[in-house]
Amino acid sequence: MTTVQKSDVVGISHVAMYRNPALVTAAGLVCAAAALILFAWLAEEVLEGEMRRFDLRAHTVIYQPNLLPHLTAFMERVTALGSGEFLVPLALGLVLAFLIARCPQPAFLFFITLSGAGLLEWLLKICFKIPRPTTFHVIALPTSYSFPSGHALASFSFYGLLASIVIKRLSNHIARALTWFAAALLVVLIGVSRIYLGVHNASDVFAGYAAALVWTTAVMIANRLWATTRANEKLNKTEATGPPSRVPI
Repeated sequence: MTTVQKSDVVGISHVAMYRNPALVTAAGLVCAAAALILFAWLAEEVLEGEMRRFDLRAHTVIYQPNLLPHLTAFMERVTALGSGEFLVPLALGLVLAFLIARCPQPAFLFFITLSGAGLLEWLLKICFKIPRPTTFHVIALPTSYSFPSGHALASFSFYGLLASIVIKRLSNHIARALTWFAAALLVVLIGVSRIYLGVHNASDVFAGYAAALVWTTAVMIANRLWATTRANEKLNKTEATGPPSRVPI
């Protein structure tokens, strides 16, 4: 009788998952398509001035400095977590740490995702050239254009990717759910802080999230297809050379 180890079953199911990534890819494409439609609609509405009332209402609801003491200082600290001055050194540190640990794939994902997000932000801002809101702002307005929010785009890309890498190393479902929740909460708070501080309209923030979702989904699908190709190549090589011999008992 031949022994069958549990690790063999796990390995087979893992390979099978990579040999059939159609469901994951389809779900990603649906999300990316929905986000692209949302971004296109927001861009059209902003250019036509149809979002002014919504943006003003959103800022009025969010800007409540008397609700909690030191709320403005808190929002300034939160918004710093989505700034390039914070994310770029952190991303470079993570890339270096992954390379030292001989984990090139997450290092490559961080480099591609964050550099692509920065380039996408610059291209979109230059393309639309929508000025910053000037009705009210708590801090000095940046000199760059407003649409879409770079903080929203960068934080969504960075913390979303970080969470996706972390959960792969967690076996507990509750820990995975908490990781996603923490990442989502931080991204939302960063977007809210941009509206609170008056440096972005709500439409800018939503557009930043939508653009980030399209970009990160494209990167994840490309990564999944690449991983599938590698898994299939290894499987074909194993089938060609034959399975390892088993010791009968």
